[in-house]
Parts: sequence; C-alpha cells; structure tokens
Amino acid sequence: MGLGLNSAVGYQRQLRFRRRDGSFSSYGNEDNQGSMWLTAFVVKAFREASQYISIDEEVINKATDWILRLQTNETLCFPRFGEMIHKELKGGTDRGGKAALTAFVMLAVKDIAPEDRLDWGFTCLENSTQLTNKTLYAEVLLAYTYLKMGEYAEGERLVNELMSKAKREGDDILYWEGDRNSLYGGSRAVDVEMTAYMALSLMHISGRGNMEEAARAIRWITTQRNGYGGFVSTQDTIVAVEALSEFAARTFASDLATSVSVTAGGETVQRMVEGDNRLLYQESKVPDLTKRGSTGYELKVCTSFLRNSGAVDRAILDMEMPSGYIPVHSTLRQLRRSSAVRQFNIQEGKVIFTMQKVAEDKTCLEFRIIRENYVEQLKPAIVKVHDFYRPEERSIKEYELTPAA
Repeated sequence: MGLGLNSAVGYQRQLRFRRRDGSFSSYGNEDNQGSMWLTAFVVKAFREASQYISIDEEVINKATDWILRLQTNETLCFPRFGEMIHKELKGGTDRGGKAALTAFVMLAVKDIAPEDRLDWGFTCLENSTQLTNKTLYAEVLLAYTYLKMGEYAEGERLVNELMSKAKREGDDILYWEGDRNSLYGGSRAVDVEMTAYMALSLMHISGRGNMEEAARAIRWITTQRNGYGGFVSTQDTIVAVEALSEFAARTFASDLATSVSVTAGGETVQRMVEGDNRLLYQESKVPDLTKRGSTGYELKVCTSFLRNSGAVDRAILDMEMPSGYIPVHSTLRQLRRSSAVRQFNIQEGKVIFTMQKVAEDKTCLEFRIIRENYVEQLKPAIVKVHDFYRPEERSIKEYELTPAA
C-alpha cells in the first residue's frame, strides 16, 4: 500500500470520530462533547495531508469554526473543552496549562484563523510568560509557537532561557527532562516531545551554533526509538519525526546504497536500499502453516492501579496469546458490553484492550481462547498493562497454560 493510499485510508478512518457539530473526540458522537485538543490536532493533520491527498475543506472549516467559537474575549485563551488526551496540557491555569493548550491550538489554525483571534491568542501567551511556576513543557511549547508564527524576538529569548535548563551528556548529547515529582511533570514520552520541539526551535534560529545544538538534540532523540521505529507514544512520535525530517532536509546527502539480508525459516530475502527507494517501506513474509484444533481455555486477567493519585482514566491491556492459540471473537464482543472495556483490537498473536477508569479495586476481563495449531513445549505468554497517557507506568507479567489452568 503506497503512502498516498495509506493517507487516504487514514483520513477516512479519522472521519469516524467526527461529531455532528464538526468537532472530533475519541469516540465521536458517543462522547458528550468534542475535544479541543483532538479537534486542533485533526485540523493540523488534515491541513498538512491536503498537500498530498484530497481533503474536504468543509471538514476543516467546520472544525476550525467550532474551535474559534470556544475562544472567549475574557481570557483570550483557547479553553480546555472535552476530553484531554495529552496529559501535559492538563496542568492548571496557574502552571501555564491554559497557555500551553492555546499555543498548541494556534499552531493548528495559524494560517486559517482570523488575525484578531490570533492576536487574542498571543495576548494569552504573553500573560502566561509572566507566571513563575509554569511547567517546562509549557515553556518549550511557547518558545516553539512564537518562532513558528514569526515572533522571533520573543521566541529566541525563551529558547535562550531554556538552554540553561537542558541536560547534557558529554559534548554530543542534549535533551530536556520534565520534573518527575510533578503530577503533570514528565515522562520519557514528554522528554522526547520537549526535546523534539527544542530541536525544531533551534533550527528556526539562524547561526551555526544553533544547528550544532539541534544536532545534539537529534542525536539524543534517535537513542529513544523503540523496536518498531517509533518512540514512546503517538504524540511524541509525531513531533520527533517532524524534528528528524526537518533535520534530514537541512543536512541530507543523496548518495545512499546499502544491502539488507534477512534469513528466517531457511529462507533468505535480500533488499537493496538506494536513493530512489530509501523512503519506501519494504516487507517480506515467510509461509505460515496452521492446523485447526479444538482445545480451549477460559482466560481471566485482573488489574488494578496501586498509586495515591487515584484512578487511571484510560489504560491499555496488551495480552499476548499462547503460541498456537487464538481468542474466540464472540467472547471478546461480550466484554464491550461492560463498562470497563471501550474497545479491543486483535493483532497478530495478541489482543489489545482499551480500558477506562482502572482504580485500586480489581477490574477483571474474562474470555475464551482455542487452539488453532499444535505447538510443542509451549512457553509462557506475556500480559502487559500501562497507563494510556504515560506508557512508562506499566506492569508486565507472564502466564502459562496447564491442564489444570
């Protein structure tokens, strides 16, 4: 599937989360109201995608109108409204949270919102710069917003202040780290996002020294990638990829040629990576022989959140299936009727549940699996649960099937 087709499919999927009033939320019209953060996120994504695929302008316009209707002439900020998926933007007004959200929204609508509304937004940001106890994340996002919107003097001033708060490892590594003791203070995902924003900011400021500092930040970002090529969460991956792409565009060399060989199951596949296909995703599969069986088990998994900060609003339960076993779809659908499970997704070899409101009391899920093909010396499978917003808040356990299980 090509990049254009992938983008078109993603666009159509995103429309399923559109509400009748033009806004977007995690579950569309099932939610009580649209989300300011998510609607701004979608507007930005659709505007960028419209350069490559056909996007209905009415969708973007209605979403933008919805955003602007909520901006009041009292605070001049874009208020928190609806579900806030990005926890770093949930900080209270006195911590700069409202300004951080306003900066995020301004970046999304900067080329399509009326000038007077953007002026309101700048006033909101200016008022917040006087606060002495803002989160580091808010400071970083404000600096980038000022630079991205052409307010270079204020942007450079904030970047210079933020450089004194950077962490360094030798002469080659530079990054920013949130306060782990703060409720909204930080996580590794936020560190990646902040460092990526700062790398982008440094690349917006002329001068060789700033580009060298950006390179040090990029070097740290590349060390944070996971085994799948992304980073910790969706949002930090998006900003990190933007920073990496911007840096690559400024430092790119076109003469690339390398050979990659992969051997699996006695078969060897060789792929060439050259200048004309360097951005092309390549995939090879080995034959998969399966044999139907009928042995089944009832699986029951329970989880609870043992922290003083209360319940987790949303959690991900990632349950690996024992080799050769598959879940019974009808028993998974029954779980959707409970208040604990919002949705489930079956991927190769595992089931991923999206759960809501996991608290100290146990939340248990029970469903059936059956054997699809026989596997000798069955090994334990892994079950993982983590906070949707802070993936590093997680627990990992093993389980195995026995005749008495």
